[in-house]
Amino acid sequence: MLFTNTLQSAQHAVINTLLLKRDLFHFLDQLALNADSMVFVPMLKGGFWLLQDPELVRQVLIADEKMIGKPEFLLQSNRGNYGDGLTSLSAEQWQARRTASVRAYTPDVLARMVANTHTATLKMMAQLPQNEPLALPDELLKLVTRIGAQWILSTCVEDGANGAAIPWAEAAGIWHELDLPDEASALMPSRRLRAGATPVMRTIIREKWGAEPNCGPSDFIGSFYASCQEQGLQLNEQEVFDEIVQLLFAAHHTVTTTLVNCIAFLHRYPEIKERVVQCAQANRKLANDSADTTKHQKYTEYFIKEAMRFCMPTTLLFRQVRLPLRLADHSLRQDDLIVISPYLLHRDARWFSEPLRFNPERFRDSNYGYAYLPFGAGKRRCVAHRLALMQIKGIIETLVLGCELIPLSTTPDNLFSVSYPGPDYNVMIKPASY
Repeated sequence: MLFTNTLQSAQHAVINTLLLKRDLFHFLDQLALNADSMVFVPMLKGGFWLLQDPELVRQVLIADEKMIGKPEFLLQSNRGNYGDGLTSLSAEQWQARRTASVRAYTPDVLARMVANTHTATLKMMAQLPQNEPLALPDELLKLVTRIGAQWILSTCVEDGANGAAIPWAEAAGIWHELDLPDEASALMPSRRLRAGATPVMRTIIREKWGAEPNCGPSDFIGSFYASCQEQGLQLNEQEVFDEIVQLLFAAHHTVTTTLVNCIAFLHRYPEIKERVVQCAQANRKLANDSADTTKHQKYTEYFIKEAMRFCMPTTLLFRQVRLPLRLADHSLRQDDLIVISPYLLHRDARWFSEPLRFNPERFRDSNYGYAYLPFGAGKRRCVAHRLALMQIKGIIETLVLGCELIPLSTTPDNLFSVSYPGPDYNVMIKPASY
């Protein structure tokens, strides 16, 4: 049977029980037992179409993109977190904003981000107490937040120093509960970081927007302003604030948890860690000899991509049918919900050989197309995905050359089944032994 219309009633009952318990990953594993390429999953008051075939994913995100959009609950959730920006806009307004954002990632901006990443990571290692328990997710969240404030706004995060700075409570955000419909509440995390009261950040953004830089724009806000001017795109103060805050906050949680996962994998696989260290050493030497990063060795990138295959920042992508269409052998109606699961695609032996084997080398010769979706795909793919990979690589290579992060408990047995080890993943820092 090529396609399955609905799940069997017994499995349906199991799945709804798992949803009520909010056991998302066990729920997805249950779906994988029955779903072939496309399946309708009845749940709670409604249901959704689950896609598990890269070609169907390509059709939804690329070929039929104009007939399919983000569901309103997701747009509202994004607005509630960050205001109206790239994740919540649509049509011509979204296209103009995205074009300006993409052009703002100039070589100077990227170079500044890489330099800030290296400097901030060295500073973190120097300041952390050695031979004492550390909550790794907390420390990495602080690091990612400080890096973001520097390359986006050329501003530091207040940590006791005098001078203009963004208070920590504004820069890091606050956790809040999401208001979601039944079909989504069981499939999405119920809490998310969002901007809270931000009077200081608003003042800094207001002062920097349109200010003349001394030597050309080298931070993102300056480059974004120049890009908007070139494009004739006029943004009011609230629109500027929403876009900058969205960029700052959207990466906090995803980059932090990806870093925690990478460190957990390095501890679990010492032979892979040795190769990452060797790659970092070679790249450090190349950086000292030349500014040409095209000659850098790639193994650390393969390692990060494999870590994100196992533990992706986004476990589910949601889309909603705007106009009736045919997908494979099925007729989808207006407002039907479509779910794409990177979690399932990344673990499918049809697309990845030995999918439960951690093997960075698999990315040496292939990017796996629409079977590999750590940042989404299509026009709505994360606008900063390349920058995120550069930042994660910079932090990992700086860490492995400067220190040892020793987990104080065994790496969780369920590491391969969850998106990250969790907030209580504690480590001890020691000087590097090489």
